[in-house]
Amino acid sequence: MNIGRRMVILGAGMIILSAALVVGIPTIGYSVLNASTQSGQGTLVAIEVIVRFIGSVLPAFGASLMAAGIVVVHVERRGRD
Repeated sequence: MNIGRRMVILGAGMIILSAALVVGIPTIGYSVLNASTQSGQGTLVAIEVIVRFIGSVLPAFGASLMAAGIVVVHVERRGRD
């Protein structure tokens, strides 16, 4: 498998991973941590900030990686002609 196809697959994986993290991590955090204590609330806030950051950066990076992979595949195919 060439590098362009790997980039497309990796980009799609990053988008799917970010969606799973945004949905799954806060849910797991709320069920595992005790939100009624101050330390539990602080930990949940930290988790929420990290998940929001990942949720905003990872899909964009994955989409750009997919686009670059598509361009690489196209250039490689044009080079063979």
